[in-house]
Amino acid sequence: MGCSVRWQWWWLQALSFLSLSALFSTVHCQQYFINEPEDAQVLAGGTVLLKCKVGDKAGMLQWVKDGFALGEERIAPGFPRYSLIGDRSADEYNLQIESANMNDDTEFQCQVGPPNPIGSHAAKVTILLKPDDPTIEGYNSGVAIPVTPSEGITLTCRCNNGKPAAELKWYRNGEEVTEGVSYSTEPTGTEKRANAVNVLQLQPTDDDNGAKFECRASHATLDATKNVFVTLSVQYPPGEPVITGFETRPVKKVGDLLQLTCTSEGGNPLAELIWFKNDQRIDSSYHTVGNQALNELIHTVVASDNNAEFSCQASNGVTSVPLKTSITLTVKFPPTEVTISGYEQGLKAGDAATLICTSANSNPAAVLTWWTGGRQLNSPQTSESIVTEVTEGGFVTQQNLTIDLSANDNKVIYTCQAVNEDLPGASAVTTNIRLDVQYPPDEPYISGYEEGTIVRAGRLQRMSCIAAGGNPEASLVWLKNGQVLSTDTNSITYSISGNIASSELSIIAEASDNNAVYSCNASNPATSQPLSATKVLTVQFPPEKVTISTNPPVLKAGEQGTLSCTSSSSNP
Repeated sequence: MGCSVRWQWWWLQALSFLSLSALFSTVHCQQYFINEPEDAQVLAGGTVLLKCKVGDKAGMLQWVKDGFALGEERIAPGFPRYSLIGDRSADEYNLQIESANMNDDTEFQCQVGPPNPIGSHAAKVTILLKPDDPTIEGYNSGVAIPVTPSEGITLTCRCNNGKPAAELKWYRNGEEVTEGVSYSTEPTGTEKRANAVNVLQLQPTDDDNGAKFECRASHATLDATKNVFVTLSVQYPPGEPVITGFETRPVKKVGDLLQLTCTSEGGNPLAELIWFKNDQRIDSSYHTVGNQALNELIHTVVASDNNAEFSCQASNGVTSVPLKTSITLTVKFPPTEVTISGYEQGLKAGDAATLICTSANSNPAAVLTWWTGGRQLNSPQTSESIVTEVTEGGFVTQQNLTIDLSANDNKVIYTCQAVNEDLPGASAVTTNIRLDVQYPPDEPYISGYEEGTIVRAGRLQRMSCIAAGGNPEASLVWLKNGQVLSTDTNSITYSISGNIASSELSIIAEASDNNAVYSCNASNPATSQPLSATKVLTVQFPPEKVTISTNPPVLKAGEQGTLSCTSSSSNP
């Protein structure tokens, strides 16, 4: 309403036959809004226009943003994205906001100052932020979800980070679902965004097999809904597996080809067929044809297949325990190896050694024989064979060989051979050992010095100790008068050539070597006491000093005295 005339009448009645009226008029001028700003929504980055048009404008006009004045009749500096547009002659002062962002997500008001100040309704500008694509938690869009009628399923649709929160609805085969749904929102704490969640609780029936459950997300920023969906696959168990391609109790040889086919009919989904050998998975390569699942096992028979259970197990999401059918094989096979045990390092000549030959598993049992130097050994050196049935199927054979050891048995090779005589084409397997028999060396002897030979003090004297034979070769130790000579402080060398051990001792003869006993001890693990050779040295040496003494110690003129001359030890 602008300037207008308002008429007021007062009626004065003095008498019933006399009336008088007086007419008074007053004029009021008031500025008013022709157009006021309205709430607006705009995509981030877009442009928004808030209208303001004033009738009978008398005061100064300004826009206020969340209580903050933006400037009178114009926009103050600092707001480059804000501008006033419109026909000023018609008192239009529309606020245009370009490149809108979250700083503009607030209330705006158009105000006109005195006289008679007025303010428009507050207009709320809402910045729209596009949400993420919707998802169904735990499932990719388009997948088939296996379910059973006895089990419920929860489908949670989520559309995050929208402003405002997106609207979510569930549809079954295109029809909106209104029962068992729960819609809620949750703030993210960032840019006033919110997550939308719609939870669908289902108790599927057989009618839901193949049903499409779709979640549709709508939002002011989207031209059309964004949709995700899953399909339910209601399950039921498959048929019992059937094995074909075998006899009642098939007998095979190692290397034969075993071909078995396992088939299971029906089930939703069709069965997963897995071959097991003694509960160990060996083949999962099943395929489906029509209403059947098949798994063809092609297997080269090995020794461990003897008495093995080959089973085919069928299962799907409904079977709590797999359905199982099995067969048991009998396999003839030779031993893969033979071993010799009982032999220990450190056997000594004079001992009796027992060698134990053991075949690997064989069906039927393997026959063992002992050999050395190209000839077969028999009783009494060899024992009766012991045959033991093993849990894997087949038999282990064991036979002992007893040897009275001598030095001649060192490095002798003994061979054990195992053969399955029921399989003529199978090769024999063998193993052998080389005996390591310990025996003592020969008596050592010392060369390089003949007893009685004179050695002059200060001269170099070498002596060599030699010990032949022995296993292992002898260790040689030099002693002087029963005391071991250290290799750290003496010139001693040690060497082995073939089976001969030798050690050379080099000394510079001195007085203490005269009549000294030099010994060489030879030993190895087979000697209970060291074997020893000795040499006694004869060394000629001069006295180290000569002294003269008087008696009495002090001689006086006229007295008789004695002079004594004494030398230190020497030879001669």
